Amino acid sequence: MAGGRTRGSHRDHYPTTSLESDGPSFSPTLDVVDWTDNGHVARAQGCSRQCFTAVIPPTSLTFGRCWARDGYRLEDSGRIIATGSGPVRSGSLAHLTDSSAIYAALDPSRYTNTETVNVTRPGFCLQGRVQMARSRDFTLYLLKEGFDSSNSLREENSLVESVSASSLPADSALFVLDSQPRPPWWRDYFGISMNLTQATKGALVFLTVEQRVFALSFGHVAHNLLDECYEYDFGLRATLNCVDPLKLKNTDVVEPGAARRRRTQLSVDSDLTYFDFDRDSTVLRSLTGKVKDKYADLIKQVTGASNLRISTAVRSNDLPGLCKKLLEIYQSDEYLTTFSDIQNIVPVREPSLIEQLTRVLEEELCARVPGIHLAVPEILDYHRNFSISFAGQGHSLLYGDVSIDAYFGYLESRAFDIASLTVGDLKRHSLQLTNDRGETKRSYSVFKSLIFDTTLPEGEGVSYHLSEGQWYQVDQNYLRKLEKYLDDRWADLSLPECSQHLENEYSNAVASVDGYICLDSTNITPSGQTNVEPCDVYSVREDRALLIHIKISTDAPALSHLFNQ
Repeated sequence: MAGGRTRGSHRDHYPTTSLESDGPSFSPTLDVVDWTDNGHVARAQGCSRQCFTAVIPPTSLTFGRCWARDGYRLEDSGRIIATGSGPVRSGSLAHLTDSSAIYAALDPSRYTNTETVNVTRPGFCLQGRVQMARSRDFTLYLLKEGFDSSNSLREENSLVESVSASSLPADSALFVLDSQPRPPWWRDYFGISMNLTQATKGALVFLTVEQRVFALSFGHVAHNLLDECYEYDFGLRATLNCVDPLKLKNTDVVEPGAARRRRTQLSVDSDLTYFDFDRDSTVLRSLTGKVKDKYADLIKQVTGASNLRISTAVRSNDLPGLCKKLLEIYQSDEYLTTFSDIQNIVPVREPSLIEQLTRVLEEELCARVPGIHLAVPEILDYHRNFSISFAGQGHSLLYGDVSIDAYFGYLESRAFDIASLTVGDLKRHSLQLTNDRGETKRSYSVFKSLIFDTTLPEGEGVSYHLSEGQWYQVDQNYLRKLEKYLDDRWADLSLPECSQHLENEYSNAVASVDGYICLDSTNITPSGQTNVEPCDVYSVREDRALLIHIKISTDAPALSHLFNQ
């Protein structure tokens, strides 16, 4: 067989043979696998692949556990011995003597990327051509109970149903996006004579598992799903349950109130500490990392937000089993142990409370009360040119920026009575991102794009925040711990009553009292550096300097700025 480069450094220290030799070889380890059992075959492929690629030595615990599950013991020499307690029968491939024949007997559709290897390990030497399993990217949404393919799509979608597909899993429905080819804008711009076209393709597969429905999205088609049809926390919660907390790669967070979004990426595996994640003031919206070892046979890396993005080598007929396992992961509470303090700002679940908050939102929207904002509910790439438009109430003009005023302007242009606006209208109306050809590339309901803070009269001062279509509040247990921590550090400060509306006016009023100096807008930084204001009001008491920072507000942005000071 054709040999490749040598990997490893054990050739001079261990007896080695190849699959072509007459003596002991690696093939007996494959002979003890029941090749009619998909589970056994999958594990044997994983174990063999680890050796072939010289990633994990055969004496490692991971390799040994794989064989132990089928009732075999891995010796230090690299030999695999039957213990007599395993369920595996004599293999049906005992007559095969080389790696090419063994892999040819398996399903070739699971393998691509043929690679020639020459691997040396303690106890054996393998030479041959090995084909590696192809991992494919999947994006999955978990639909809420009561939703399926019949009631989860927007009415104006352009998806094609009833497309013939020979490998579609049972209990599934397929919808395909097959847009017509169009020339790119730069063909006419440069007067290119060649017939150049491009088209957008995609698909949505609805798959029923354990009486729940998953929507698998391929290409840019997920915006055809109704925002209210899927679980907003599916991807993030599933990721928190299965990701290794020491092997994180990326976080997306949003600060309630200011709606400031931040993405942090690290080139090496890290824990959450290195991402500067503030558990007290930010909401985690997306998390990427490598999964724990116990899930590594299923998926390798995972990204969770409202959807779940994974890379896996499963075949189409194995998708129901994959989705069943993902549903179990989502329903687990394992994240409460691994990330105990990650969600101090928690979703509101009580229907009656959500109903009260909805009424407040509608009243303030209809009255155009300041403090309600509109923003695209994800991190955008501003290097790409796009325009904003609205849909749901007829034709829309194009807008350069997202704002609540632009939305009100759109409604007025369509003769819509804003005083009658309801949350139902907000969910029906959509905010769209369009490219230079006028094609919709992203679409979000206006409700999902709203940012709003409020309190309830009978809510004992609890603040509620609406972001990405979900109401949040500070976890009450965390709030009690915080109050206990702060109470011992609270000190009264005798300042004049505030009758001013501007902070600098009040600071000057305080400075008129003997013993106070106004330093509002005073810059103490060296020339050329960022401005630093020491405080608003300065005083000295009992030989101690008091730096007093003042904010005439208790809303989130003002308090955030105060704490930064």
